[in-house]
Amino acid sequence: MVLHLTPPPPAPPDRAQRLVLVQALRAIAALFVVFLHAQYDAVHFAGPAGFAPLRALPWEVGVDIFFVISGFVIVHATRGQFGRAGAAGGFLARRLIRIVPLYWLATGLFLLIAFVRPAALNSPPPSGADIAASFLFVPYVNSLGAVQPVLTLGWTLNYEMAFYLVFAAAMAAGLARARTVLLVALFFCALTALGFLVALPMPLSFWANPMALEFVAGMGIALARDTGGRPGIIMRTVLAAAAIRMLHDDLTQDGVERALALGVPAAMLVMAAVFGPEPRMPAPLARALVLLGDASYALYLFHPFALRATRLMFSDSGIGPASYIAIATVAAVVLAVAVHLAFERPVMRYLRGRLEKGRP
Repeated sequence: MVLHLTPPPPAPPDRAQRLVLVQALRAIAALFVVFLHAQYDAVHFAGPAGFAPLRALPWEVGVDIFFVISGFVIVHATRGQFGRAGAAGGFLARRLIRIVPLYWLATGLFLLIAFVRPAALNSPPPSGADIAASFLFVPYVNSLGAVQPVLTLGWTLNYEMAFYLVFAAAMAAGLARARTVLLVALFFCALTALGFLVALPMPLSFWANPMALEFVAGMGIALARDTGGRPGIIMRTVLAAAAIRMLHDDLTQDGVERALALGVPAAMLVMAAVFGPEPRMPAPLARALVLLGDASYALYLFHPFALRATRLMFSDSGIGPASYIAIATVAAVVLAVAVHLAFERPVMRYLRGRLEKGRP
């Protein structure tokens, strides 16, 4: 019951690529980030007793989970494309369609607020160079001394885009799938090691962060999943429980490198989600989880707008920190789903259609 060495039967076509547990994990990762940031604003609703943020888990691990999932999905979704002419260009185009429009929309909205109502933000207006670097996903040191784009959440996308470029370059070599993954893994391992040995200039020093190895972990999980080994439900449950316990202990507080303290349990959670058959669940629940997973990127990018709007709306209402967090989280989810359905999904459908029409 713990380990089956033969591959499971193939999933029906409409479920083969859904990976409902991965979608649920995406939604959870985004909600972790929302909860983390909502607690910052909750301080403004605290009475004389103050407000102590809840740290049952290191909520920033949502980013690490995203990185591992990204590495997994990239390898999982490109099966059968390796060695084909034009595969690298097609892959990169699809990734740009997925990432760029929504990020540019969120960055544009932030800039609009920054110049129309700068008092509503916590940072000074950016320069032209800052704006250009942000739109082009180039890491830079801002006026506050932090390596962050004008929309601060975009720092994670600077890693994502570097990963996509390296993966596309490796695909262009025309190697088999496993060798392509190995080439990408060797690149990031070498860059990380070099970053420990010498002082690299920007932006190489940014990309040399060991967090980039979380993409490598996700790629390895995708390859391991295809070998046929499948932990049973007991092993998957133990794996997830152990990951949660490791996160609860939060070894980053003891000085352990984040890629180990948070990246390892993040990888364990992804393994628990993908190493095995998809769970049987009511269709409405599955659709809801898929929708939340699909909207997780919008939730990640747009939740600061919902949090700040909620804070301004309820600043004189007398509600407590817990009430603010609950209301702001619901507002962030509603906004994310609306942005996903009204903008992200139709724009991606249109651009992907144009991409398909442009192929020979």
